[in-house]
Amino acid sequence: AACDTLDVNIYATFDKPYNAELELNITNKSTDQTGPGAVFKLTRNNFRRMGADLSLEVRGSYEWQTGANTEGRSSLLNSYEYGLSGSLSYPRFRFFGLGLGRKLSRRYVSSTAIDLQARWQNRAGFFGRVSWSGGVNYTLQHKRNIKHEFSPLTITYDQLLHSTARFDSIVNANPALYISMRDQFVPSMSYTFSWAGSPKHPSSLVISLKEASAVVSSIYAISGKPYSQEGKKLLGVPFAQFVKGTVQYTRQVPLTRRSQLAMRAFGGIVYSYGNAKVAPYSELFSVGGANS
Repeated sequence: AACDTLDVNIYATFDKPYNAELELNITNKSTDQTGPGAVFKLTRNNFRRMGADLSLEVRGSYEWQTGANTEGRSSLLNSYEYGLSGSLSYPRFRFFGLGLGRKLSRRYVSSTAIDLQARWQNRAGFFGRVSWSGGVNYTLQHKRNIKHEFSPLTITYDQLLHSTARFDSIVNANPALYISMRDQFVPSMSYTFSWAGSPKHPSSLVISLKEASAVVSSIYAISGKPYSQEGKKLLGVPFAQFVKGTVQYTRQVPLTRRSQLAMRAFGGIVYSYGNAKVAPYSELFSVGGANS
């Protein structure tokens, strides 16, 4: 009890410089579409001896229209999607020139990630579109079960590459759909709060808030263009303006020693205002799949 010294043995082993992951799947839908998909991710640990991880990911999927008698080019009959993404993650705060990062990293478990991604989509018989995005994300965890994530700036550019006469007729009858699908910039910032329960009672709560173009609209307002005015553009392209909030709660209830019941409740709302009456297609809620 009077001893103030603790003998500690620390054992270290070299980690491999690269990690690789491969995921394969096949999909069959009630719309007579079936096809394979794949995701490959490669991570370089301790990139340039900075303690950072550099990750590159390639994903793609293809779905054939089976049992269809529709005539036309294959791009109008078959759906496909592919994407590229890259991420550079630091195990601490990085503010790139500001001296705050080192002080905060000493007090909290933190990380900084720079993300870039591109995503191409072709929906059989409807449209083809591409989405480019990039941003910075900060993560802070000051308690074991509480985590904060903040993205001060994420810029997304959505572009409609082509459309069919069928899709054009739907858009003409539904102007709100046209606004959500048109070419547009989405400059946004977001905050996410995560809470995890104890291992004996596995549960989690995630609350997320996101807003788009508040800063851009404020600059326009200073120049004399009010928030309510529509048709404002950024680099010659309209920009989205919305506020989005989501809440998700999960709970796992043990049934036997080897089984449990997992439950999930999710809710959200998007309010568009100012420059756009409808949120972008990528921000709308979906059910029954990633693109339903």
